[in-house]
Amino acid sequence: MKRLLCVWLPDWPIQRLRMRRGATSADPPTVLWQNDPRRGRVVVACCRRAAAEGVRLGMSVAQATDWLQRSGAPDSYQLIEHDRHADAGAMDQLVERFRSRLTPMIGTEVLDRFRWAGRSLHCRESLIGDLHGVTHLFGGESDVIAASDQILASLNLSGRIAIADTIGAAWAVANHGPGRTRIVPIGLTVDAVRDLPTSGLRIAPETVTMLRRLGVDTIGQTLALPRGGLATRLGQHVADRLAQLVGDVEEHFPVAHRPVCDSESMPLEYPTEDMAILVDRIGRLMEKVRAGLATRLCGALHVTCRLDLSVHPPLTVDVGLFAPTLDTGHWLTLVQQSIESQGLPAPVHRVTVSVPHTQMMATRQQDLFRHGDDSCGGSTVARLIDSLSNRLGRENVCGARLTRDALPEKAFEEFPLAGRSARWFAQAEKSSASSRSKDGHQTRSSFLPHTDEIMRRPLELFVTPHVLVAQKCHPNAKCDNLSSSADLGKEESDTGPWHHANARLAEHQTAIGPGGIPRGFQYAGQHHAVIRSWGPERIETGWWAGPCVRRDYFRVETNRGQWWWVYRDLTADPPKDTHKWWLHGIFS
Repeated sequence: MKRLLCVWLPDWPIQRLRMRRGATSADPPTVLWQNDPRRGRVVVACCRRAAAEGVRLGMSVAQATDWLQRSGAPDSYQLIEHDRHADAGAMDQLVERFRSRLTPMIGTEVLDRFRWAGRSLHCRESLIGDLHGVTHLFGGESDVIAASDQILASLNLSGRIAIADTIGAAWAVANHGPGRTRIVPIGLTVDAVRDLPTSGLRIAPETVTMLRRLGVDTIGQTLALPRGGLATRLGQHVADRLAQLVGDVEEHFPVAHRPVCDSESMPLEYPTEDMAILVDRIGRLMEKVRAGLATRLCGALHVTCRLDLSVHPPLTVDVGLFAPTLDTGHWLTLVQQSIESQGLPAPVHRVTVSVPHTQMMATRQQDLFRHGDDSCGGSTVARLIDSLSNRLGRENVCGARLTRDALPEKAFEEFPLAGRSARWFAQAEKSSASSRSKDGHQTRSSFLPHTDEIMRRPLELFVTPHVLVAQKCHPNAKCDNLSSSADLGKEESDTGPWHHANARLAEHQTAIGPGGIPRGFQYAGQHHAVIRSWGPERIETGWWAGPCVRRDYFRVETNRGQWWWVYRDLTADPPKDTHKWWLHGIFS
């Protein structure tokens, strides 16, 4: 009879960080958050130390920060944004580890379109494996559980393990059963799950709530109800889950297969440090790898060259490419440059070339009058990016894309160009287009510039805004030609002079012109009188984004022919904070 294994990894996002960083119990409390469309930043996972301090799933980040600061160590906690893709990638690596050491028939749980009851995240947290034909290799099912425990312990992970006749029973016992490990005897599935809560059926939270209102709290009480009535009142999904649990309907799961990795290896006749010999052997291996990729119409996005040395450890060269390519000459040039820059600490006795990451090649019509063919090697721009990334480092050759952040200094983010897939660029462009279609800032002014206006944003944006000192009123100050955006259509003389009769009264006060902009600023040891101004344009962050930022931005023209982008900090307290005005950018 078929026997199924389930390995549940509680708090998988937290455990994934521990697996990657080698964290211990002495590490500071860790809280993971993600953006909720209605509530803002909410907690989706936390470690045990954070939970002991009062952090709960679903609470806002502000509340979680307040609880952690009350613990007596305000700077000893970590707030990290949840990375779903990193969780999925780490889960796939764990599946590969189990596949190579335990059973080839293993995969992950299949999620529904809705989040299951008892889960805070809609992501994979359990492994499902078929033990048919492998149990006797370990000595028994208890030894299979011990081997699974050993695999988890080697990765600094902890999990709950169960073996049963069906996937539903193994999942329910592993997620909600007593004890960390359990083996359900053959044919006793119903007895093993009878006292488990209804959330062990992998159903929606709303369905579990409705069952509780009806007085049904356990799976055994649910099994006692008529299946037809359950399907009518609660939906067919509940009836299907019960049938899968007891084995009336067979449930399938996708088996993870080893990803295709194009790799070729060659032992050398004798250890050598001769670069000419190594380049020749690497080139031969690359041609063999290229032949396999060409049959699938795929190009390389990563090329790895491993040189086994006469001393440990081996030298590994990893080259990331901007676009998929089959040009082995381009591969060889980048690998050779990396080897020469790192140097050979010892003679080489084996060479291995592999392409772990590939992408389908883009097809295009050939040019009738062009003799060169770059269909296999990518464009000239791609080659340039690859060469610069290889020489300067992948993290030093970056691109920029728009974000949805309201603050101008966070309106874009950098990312390495080499080593990214075409799918990633498509998603990034989609995200940028969404950011352009939805402004992340809020405005309450009629002077907001149009999105296609050239002067909407400055050409140069300072990384750190410069402090501006509002000019005081003096009789000899030349500020009598100030005009605002409401007076741009009038003649300069219509703005009226600054009457000297009131100069003495305002001698120690800031001169405020039309629109609330000062008549002048003191900057870099010089006085700059404001000739014209446009604004204000208010930009502020939401309450869920941390400390409040509220600014009124103005575009101003000075008497020295400069165009500035200045803002007034609305959160500054005038009696305590004298720096209310800041220069954030320059138009010309």
